[in-house]
Amino acid sequence: MPLCLNAQTDLPKPVALIPFWGSDNTVISQFGDELRKSVNDMAGFMPSTVDMTRLPPDVPEGGFPPYVCPSPSLTKGTPYALTGELTLNEDSQQWHLRLYLWQMADNRLIYTDELAANNQEECGENLPGLLNWIFSWIPQEAPPPPPPAQNAKSKIIYFSATEPDKWLYAGLRAGGSIRVNSDPSDDYPSRIYVNNYYENFNVAAHVNVQLLHGLGIQIEGIFSKDFAPFDLSSFMFPALIRYSYRLGSMAVTALGGVYTALPLGGVVKADPDPQFGITAGFSFGNRIGPGYIYLDIRWAGDLRDTVKKDPGDAAYRRNMVSVCAGYEAGFIPKVPKK
Repeated sequence: MPLCLNAQTDLPKPVALIPFWGSDNTVISQFGDELRKSVNDMAGFMPSTVDMTRLPPDVPEGGFPPYVCPSPSLTKGTPYALTGELTLNEDSQQWHLRLYLWQMADNRLIYTDELAANNQEECGENLPGLLNWIFSWIPQEAPPPPPPAQNAKSKIIYFSATEPDKWLYAGLRAGGSIRVNSDPSDDYPSRIYVNNYYENFNVAAHVNVQLLHGLGIQIEGIFSKDFAPFDLSSFMFPALIRYSYRLGSMAVTALGGVYTALPLGGVVKADPDPQFGITAGFSFGNRIGPGYIYLDIRWAGDLRDTVKKDPGDAAYRRNMVSVCAGYEAGFIPKVPKK
């Protein structure tokens, strides 16, 4: 049988040798000497003889029987202990030595076996093989984990499943815009008005019909507050082609199309009516709850001049870049094709 001795460690492990129980002290001493020599010759172990003349308070006189685990106060921290009993067979006149191997960490008997010998010489011949067999029952320790590679960095990867396509998406957004309102007409003095996004704000709602995977048609309604060169509100109604790419919790969208604008209050009009324009942009977001929170960046430009109805007032043409934050959710899941 192979010997499982856990001998990979640099230092040998001590084994406490408790003097044998028996009636013949001479034979006990002779067999004890052979046990000490045999343990000393074993790879990975070293004998540690226990002095029975000065016993701890919890150990009775003469010690415990060999079939009882020795007290930790007697073995003093050794991981293993050997106890034994020596008896004479009256019929064969042979000495029988039964050994018990103990694991002191949990006071557990690992294995027990015996040998028969006529004298000390026979004991010395047979004892190494018996010890190899008994010690082979020591449970193997799990090897230590390999050391981490130098300069290695631990990485934790979080994965989120991609949301299935939906037939319908709806959302709201709000934000501000930078307006560059220019006068391209020869009928009015050339002027350029630049307005910041703190004053020019817009609120929008949209519905997207997802016709194909990632590809849809989006209709929007946008309320816009303009300051250029006079206070003005308007509604814009874009019709857009939209493509969305979704991976895990991320969504990226590109879109573009045309719009018509409707001034509010009857103060201005397109020249000529109605007002049309083109728009394009992109958005990116991340799934939170049932939908996506996203950032939308959009450019839009009028194709016609806007003039005030009172004669002699300036005309202008809007160009704008808007930045909005919004939330979009999907409805009516698509059934995957088999």
